[in-house]
Amino acid sequence: MSILERVNEYLPGLSEPSPIKFASLVFTDGEGVTYSLGCRTFLHELRGTPALMKTALAAIISDRMNPFEILDVLKAQGYDARIDQNYDQYQAALDLYQKEAQSCMQRFIADLVIELGLDGLPDNAGERVVAESWNAMRDAGLAAVVELAESMADAIRPLITNFRQS
Repeated sequence: MSILERVNEYLPGLSEPSPIKFASLVFTDGEGVTYSLGCRTFLHELRGTPALMKTALAAIISDRMNPFEILDVLKAQGYDARIDQNYDQYQAALDLYQKEAQSCMQRFIADLVIELGLDGLPDNAGERVVAESWNAMRDAGLAAVVELAESMADAIRPLITNFRQS
């Protein structure tokens, strides 16, 4: 099975975390009670909070509204409201995503080096060929990376053959 047929091994459904996932709508009612509900789960949390479930908010806010629209509704209803961002949690999730994406990329490059017969060359030449292909074509997708790496490997194939025979 070629590396492109196994592409899902290298792209395991990673998605970069969204800052809004780590944000909360914080609002205070007229009695001084402060609530903090997740931006992405606001309506669900609102309907699950006894003190809020029977307020006008539960009827006005829809699941189609974005956090800024909800913020406007809260303010229009007389609540002191703001969006708080949990930067530490977001940064931790972003760091984990980048680490996992880097690991996937390294596995892809290592497997492509082997598949193209570029392993075991001096000065990590095979890894460098594939890394250059990655750097040049990653935005175009894995198929483009493989295509360029194959072309580059074919161009140096006589040198590889001579090296392996000596």
